[in-house]
Amino acid sequence: MPQNLFLRSTDLLAHSDDPLNYINYQNLEQEHKEFMRSDLWDLEFLTSPRAVYFPGNPLIKARLASVSPSFTGEITQLNAIVRQFYIHQAVRSQQSNGSMSLHFVDREDQAIAAFLWDWQQKIGSLEDRYAFRKEDTICTIKLTHFNVSRKPIAKWVCYGCQLASGAIETLNRQFSSDDASIIGEWDATINFEHYDYELLNL
Repeated sequence: MPQNLFLRSTDLLAHSDDPLNYINYQNLEQEHKEFMRSDLWDLEFLTSPRAVYFPGNPLIKARLASVSPSFTGEITQLNAIVRQFYIHQAVRSQQSNGSMSLHFVDREDQAIAAFLWDWQQKIGSLEDRYAFRKEDTICTIKLTHFNVSRKPIAKWVCYGCQLASGAIETLNRQFSSDDASIIGEWDATINFEHYDYELLNL
């Protein structure tokens, strides 16, 4: 009579030293922890540029559609060849600057356009070439990432933020006699000198 006709793979694996034993549902479901999501974030100006028209955080939050930050501080290598052996050592870049791209959907009051345009004008006026001091045109920005329970899981605080581009784009509006389309989607780039990064839920 046949023996072990219904032998399961788990019965075999339970008594083996298979290094892939972790490949099973009970391990991989990770106690049903949530994935990180791209739509749960918040951006806040902790300080605004003192010389610049600022529409306020509530309005900026309502019209900011997306944020794409870019940070420096990559790992590089020191390399040497000693008696034909290739030796390397990892080193961390001491740079801590970066940039962020902001995408706004403005409304007919043009508050975001006014904010970006005034910021550029304070950095350097087109009319009289006057420039406000750096201390009056920089700000501090905080970017926070949340989980689905709206608890913060990570935050970045960016210092020495200054507008790099975006104001001129608010002038380049496409008008036509065809069916209506949205005018007022602005992309702005902000450069920053230093950032602090903190994981909040370990």
